[in-house]
Amino acid sequence: MENDRSPEEIFAEARAELIDWAFSRIRELFESKDEKFEDEDAELLLTKLPPRPSFPFIILGASITKDILDWPLDLSLILTVVAFFISVAMGLILTFWCMGKISGGWWKKALIKWLWVRFFTMMAIEIIPFVQLVPANTIFVLMAYYKEKKIVKLFEEALEILHKNGVTEIIAPGRGR
Repeated sequence: MENDRSPEEIFAEARAELIDWAFSRIRELFESKDEKFEDEDAELLLTKLPPRPSFPFIILGASITKDILDWPLDLSLILTVVAFFISVAMGLILTFWCMGKISGGWWKKALIKWLWVRFFTMMAIEIIPFVQLVPANTIFVLMAYYKEKKIVKLFEEALEILHKNGVTEIIAPGRGR
């Protein structure tokens, strides 16, 4: 006979094809947003949901304050030295903030390189007198927040794709959204 398979085998094969199709759609989604989705992401996505990032009000406030202080300090030749040391102090604060941003989450690996490249670019802008008038700290903090939010949103959309394709049974029990 041509079809000696049981209904369970046919169902399992159809389910595997559906799951593969769902993950190919997820990869396409990530690629369309210039992000990578790898096999290990797929495994972790089924067991752990990335938490939504909270808005960094304190860091943003400190960055805005520092960027505002740059104007009067940098326009005075003597106070340019003070502006430099304030930039270094803010750089240290943002270093620790960045380390907190990239630690602890499996889904943050896409954020690590992106964040550090922009951090060092921002620091280069901040240590050059008169160029530091550009509000680089504020721009950096907002870019980091929105990049992290974008990545989490992509993983949430990936879960929606899986859910729409019936891949809810293999997701860890008790995991809420």
